[in-house]
Amino acid sequence: VSQSRYMGLGQKIEKWEILESNENYHNYYATDIKSWNEKFSEVINEIEKYKPDYLIYYAGVDVLESDRMGGIEGFTEEDLLKREIRVFEMCQKNKIKTLVTLGGGYINYHNPEEIQNEREKIVSYHVQTITKAIELLK
Repeated sequence: VSQSRYMGLGQKIEKWEILESNENYHNYYATDIKSWNEKFSEVINEIEKYKPDYLIYYAGVDVLESDRMGGIEGFTEEDLLKREIRVFEMCQKNKIKTLVTLGGGYINYHNPEEIQNEREKIVSYHVQTITKAIELLK
């Protein structure tokens, strides 16, 4: 949902428009970690130029290479941590109020032991996001 491409500082929102898409942003625009990093840097730069009052950040873990629904080639747990730090530091530096939502992490296993192991990993990634948000969004 968006009023326009960006909602400006102090702009009154008069009308909302629904944007429909069946495309997964990170898969559509990035096929590997190198191209993802390039696009991610562009997005961060655009946000910093625009200087919004608020940011809704969907911290999905489906970018991990191991994810069966998303998965960026070469995207590791370390890259996930770097992403969170970069987003939260940018928000803190620019005094952007931030709402963080969690998502992603799709499991494709049939063995109950493997399913539990993957669930625990996904939960640990979400805990990492929450921990970094608390630490960096003071």
